[in-house]
Amino acid sequence: MGGSVWGRHLVQEAERKREALRPRVGGGLQQGAGGRGEVGGVCVCVLGVGWGEPSGTLVASERASAITTEMASQSQGIQQLLQAEKRAAEKVADARKRKARRLKQAKEEAQMEVEQYRREREQEFQSKQQAAMGSQGNLSAEVEQATRRQVQGMQSSQQRNRERVLAQLLGMVCDVRPQVHPNYRIAV
Repeated sequence: MGGSVWGRHLVQEAERKREALRPRVGGGLQQGAGGRGEVGGVCVCVLGVGWGEPSGTLVASERASAITTEMASQSQGIQQLLQAEKRAAEKVADARKRKARRLKQAKEEAQMEVEQYRREREQEFQSKQQAAMGSQGNLSAEVEQATRRQVQGMQSSQQRNRERVLAQLLGMVCDVRPQVHPNYRIAV
């Protein structure tokens, strides 16, 4: 008696599962031999419990060709996915290369801007320095010119008075007159 209760319980459980599967499949489930159903050419087994004899049962060779077709389409789908993944990887690599180029270009542009800014500031500094030093530069030029005039005046004076000074020096050295110095006291 325990075996038959258990058997009924299994049958009821299988029917509940079968009913739960039916709405999800959407009526596309066909039953084959031995309680197996096929969804889109893929064999599905529901605990060995069937729905009765279907009107269009597939034979084994048709089922095998349907499975082969399904696997071929799955293989095609996998190939398409792999190709899509490859294209996506190429796009990502291209995007990275473009990003690297943009970064390099931005760095070069920034470097050029910094260099241009530095040149402008250097030029501005030079102009301000010349403006500030311009008065000093003129002053130093004037001092240098005055010094040259004085040196030239001294040289011309030396040329004019040379002969007279030489004669005076030679006269003092060569013309000796012996005299007693006025500060010398004679003690007697």
